[in-house]
Amino acid sequence: MNIPESGRLFAICLNKTGTTTLGHALNILGVPTIDYPTDLRTLEQLEQGDYKLDILKSYKAVTDMPVGLFYPQLDKLYPGSRFILTVRDKPSWLKSVRDHWPFVMEWGRHEEVFRRFTYYAFTAVYGSPHFNEYRYSYVYDNYQEGIRTYFSSRPDDLLIMDISEGEGWEKLFMFLGIPVQEKPFPYLNRKEEKAELCSWIDHLDEAITSLNNAIASESTLILIDENKLANSAVHKNHHVLPFREKNGEYNGLPADSTEAIADLERLRRAGATHIALAWSSFWWLDHYSMFFIHIRNIGEIVLDDRHWLVFRI
Repeated sequence: MNIPESGRLFAICLNKTGTTTLGHALNILGVPTIDYPTDLRTLEQLEQGDYKLDILKSYKAVTDMPVGLFYPQLDKLYPGSRFILTVRDKPSWLKSVRDHWPFVMEWGRHEEVFRRFTYYAFTAVYGSPHFNEYRYSYVYDNYQEGIRTYFSSRPDDLLIMDISEGEGWEKLFMFLGIPVQEKPFPYLNRKEEKAELCSWIDHLDEAITSLNNAIASESTLILIDENKLANSAVHKNHHVLPFREKNGEYNGLPADSTEAIADLERLRRAGATHIALAWSSFWWLDHYSMFFIHIRNIGEIVLDDRHWLVFRI
C-alpha cells in the first residue's frame, strides 16, 4: 500500500454513504481499520481538539464521522496520508439518514458512551443531533465542496467513490497501489446495513443472554470487540479484560498473530478462563488466522453462534 509509515488512510465520509462497506473492504485487504470509533478516549480527544488520536497507534485507517471532519488537521499531523470520500445520490442519502436516526437513538439507550459520542458527532458535523432535511442537505453539499477544494491541487491524495452505485475494488486497488485481486467486493446493500444495525440493537439482549448461559458470571473473560461493547451489559455480568489489554484498558489491535498469542498467554497466566470473539470482530478469524489456530489448539469451544465464538482456555 503506497502510504508511508507516518501516514494513515482516512475515509472522510458522512454517515450512510457506504462507510461500513468500505471498512469491511479495507480490513479484507489487511489494512487494520476501525469504523466509527466510539470509545471514550477518542471522544475526549476530539472534544479537546487533540487530533493525534490514540486509536491511530493501532489502526492504519478510520472510516465514518466525525474523525473525517478534521481532515485538514489530520493531513498535517499524519504526513503522507491518503483520503477517501464516499458519496451518494443526495435524495436517497437524506432518506437513509432520516430512517437511520431512530435506530441510532435506540442503540444509545443501551450504551451511554455511544450516546455521548453520537451526540457529539452529529452536532459537530451537522450542527444538530436531530435530523433536519434543509440543514443536512446544506451540510452534504458544503462538506463535499470543501473537500474537493482542499485537495484540488493534490488529486492523487483523494479518492472519490460511490459505493452505492457499484464502485469498489478497481478504484481502491488503483488508489492504494495494490495489485488487482480476484475477490468479491463486500457490498452491504441498504437492507443488509439496516439488518446489521438492528442486530446491534434488537439482538443485544439475545447476545448477552447466550453469553451468560455459556459461561459463569465469575469467569474472567477476554473480550475481542475492538472496544465496541465497552460499558454494555457484557461488562456488568462478567469480569472482562479487553483485548489487547494494558493496565486494564483497551490497547488497540495486535500487530500480528504472534503478538496476539503472546498477549493471550500473558492473560491466561494472570487467570483468564475464557476468550470471546464478538460478531463485530469476526474479520479477525481471517486476518489473525494463526492466532485462532492457537486458540483452537489450547481451548474448547463453548459457544458458537451469530453473535459469539467463545472458548474455554
